[in-house]
Amino acid sequence: MEKEDLKKLKTGYFRKRYITSRMVLKCILSRILEERSVSDIASYKDEYGKVHVRNHEELHVCISYTENITALAISKIELGVDIEVRKKRSLSNISKYLDKITFQSDKSGNDLDIFTKWTLKEAYCKFSNKSIFSTFNRELDLTNVAHSSYIIDNEYIFSLITSEGWDKINISLLERIACP
Repeated sequence: MEKEDLKKLKTGYFRKRYITSRMVLKCILSRILEERSVSDIASYKDEYGKVHVRNHEELHVCISYTENITALAISKIELGVDIEVRKKRSLSNISKYLDKITFQSDKSGNDLDIFTKWTLKEAYCKFSNKSIFSTFNRELDLTNVAHSSYIIDNEYIFSLITSEGWDKINISLLERIACP
């Protein structure tokens, strides 16, 4: 399963990122699951790209990449995470994927708000196991989920979404920002 996913990746950069994230995932899981070896652990992706651990459906895994950073979440509750580098780039690329109301409401050019909304949208898609295409140009409804976003080193934005309350979530060493 993993080898087929690896073969689908077209560049060495993406293959290296895939191999590294899966090795880190397996090393962590080998300790959590008390498996003898990382080779005893196998992961696979479903049709929307959600990562699953074979024979451990009670675990939920979510992986996000941006440049040289990987966010990896392993949990017993459903969740979605996304991380993006906060860099000066054309917001027009992102604006076509955000609902028109959200993008028009932020004419101030505040890239933090735009990137936060984008990471929340991607995290929501991972949480709900839906394609990002299903949320294009739709306002994101966060009323029935717990969500939070963080700035890391004033360079990255990390967002997390889950249906559980924050009393079951433990995240540390991140600077919290206000969610839109």
